[in-house]
Amino acid sequence: MKQPSPDITKYWPWTLVPTIGAILIVAFYRLPEGSVEASAVYDLIGLFAVAAAVVGINHYRPAGWKPWLFVAAGQLAFVIGDILWTIYSAQGEDPFPSTADSRTCSATLLSRSGCSWRSGCACRAETVLGSLTLRS
Repeated sequence: MKQPSPDITKYWPWTLVPTIGAILIVAFYRLPEGSVEASAVYDLIGLFAVAAAVVGINHYRPAGWKPWLFVAAGQLAFVIGDILWTIYSAQGEDPFPSTADSRTCSATLLSRSGCSWRSGCACRAETVLGSLTLRS
């Protein structure tokens, strides 16, 4: 007995994810290195990753969904920090510490917390405290 072919029409939205991602990556590498435009595309790729994570959590509804939200929140915090740094850079400023730094540090904290929570790591405290360490 012949198996019916899967209905690929219900999967077509997911073909957009790698297509849009590839277009953004090509656009990033075609722009001048270090330009505001390249930074904008880079941040758009980051926002695209946050959106994909949130849509994936909503669509698949995994049993352990909270750690994935922490990872998505960490990515969002990183993107916000990068956007703020791009604004500082475009204005010729180089403040330290800045609000961009605080967003980048919180991004590491959120992402590591989500990853250690998801993996059931026995060393959660060390992992989370390690994310607060600033390296020069």
